[in-house]
Amino acid sequence: MIFSTKTLNILKNFNTINQSILFRPGNIINTLAPNSSIYAEAKIEEEIPSEAAIYELRKFIACLSLFNEPEIEFTEKQMVIYENNTKIKYSYDNKTTIVYPPEDKRIKMPEPDV
Repeated sequence: MIFSTKTLNILKNFNTINQSILFRPGNIINTLAPNSSIYAEAKIEEEIPSEAAIYELRKFIACLSLFNEPEIEFTEKQMVIYENNTKIKYSYDNKTTIVYPPEDKRIKMPEPDV
């Protein structure tokens, strides 16, 4: 998979809320401020295949910026980020070490009137 520019911008914005993120299967990513004062959620174009806890989102984004269009492969214990003959293995963290929103916490917006 290749993260779109839009998804990368969302991740950069999420980094200002929380330094960590838990990717869950599907196309919704969300974050929660460590003091639980801010919650953010976004629907992305990509489909995340498996759960992956990233402790330092800023460093993960920096790894992606080393490439022009990096392919990302989710494996059991790490992401493999690669392009041509260059490869980075980015290990997942234990999700107990990060702050993330509960799985059932989703923003339920009312239907617009207009």
